Amino acid sequence: MTAEAQATTPLERRSPLGNGPSARPTVVARGEGVEIRERPFLAQVLLRMPPTDQALAAVGTALGVGHSAANRIATSDAGRFAIWLGPDEWLVVDDADPATLEHEIRSIAAPHGGTTTDVSAHRTFLALVGPRVTDVLSAGSSVDWHPRAFAVGHAAQTQLARVDVIVGRVGDHAYIVAVRTSFARYLLTWLQDALED
Repeated sequence: MTAEAQATTPLERRSPLGNGPSARPTVVARGEGVEIRERPFLAQVLLRMPPTDQALAAVGTALGVGHSAANRIATSDAGRFAIWLGPDEWLVVDDADPATLEHEIRSIAAPHGGTTTDVSAHRTFLALVGPRVTDVLSAGSSVDWHPRAFAVGHAAQTQLARVDVIVGRVGDHAYIVAVRTSFARYLLTWLQDALED
């Protein structure tokens, strides 16, 4: 194939864990009491905005995720979620088109001094579900994952197996883990080893 032909041939989209072009959640590991699914190609928009009560209420209501307070993850019935990252910073995640999501958030947040950045290629998401998920997380992190300390709706920026991640608890036995795409394969390998142990 000539260089000219290569330049015009579209590249096939592949998930960070190599599961092809599909955006469907794909099971990437299973163990006793735990299932791990990759949720690739989610749209991710970073929102920076003055954290006034009026702005938070307006944006949260318009996005359908409510108010995402400090160290929390707010979810919608449609699967959209917003993770608090700092005093004036949130990560909004959806399975929408990234440009469409960014435009939507910008139009809502701009009147309140908000700015947006599409960071969809930065991270991939893993969904960890099952009654033994906290055992796996505890093997690689110093966070107290017990429900008394880390209830549904809590989120943390931490390290898991020495990799920077964002973890949110979205159900009784359900967590999402956001990991940089370049570390996704390493983290999955570590999680698979942890499941075997």
